[in-house]
Formats: sequence, structure tokens, C-alpha cells
Amino acid sequence: MRTAYEHGFDVVTLTDRVAATSGEEHRNALRYDFPMFSRPTPSTDFVAQLGG
Repeated sequence: MRTAYEHGFDVVTLTDRVAATSGEEHRNALRYDFPMFSRPTPSTDFVAQLGG
């Protein structure tokens, strides 16, 4: 994710398709880490955007 971001890609993280070793770490990643390098998005919203 970070490397793609640093190379200028518009990175999307599917928030309901990633995991961590604990619920607390998962929530932390969603709140603090992912937004620094991507657009956190639920998969349903992403699929809807693909449909136009």
C-alpha cells in the first residue's frame, strides 16, 4: 500500500476485506494507518463505484 502510494497510485483499501491479529489492531489500522496511504472504502461502495 505505502509503496504504491509513494509511486503516485490512487490506493484503495477495502476495509471489510483486511484483517489484523486482533480487533484492536484492526480498528487502529482503519482509523490511523490506512488513511495515510489510501482511501479506506467498504467493498460494497467500491463495487458500486465500478458500476458507474
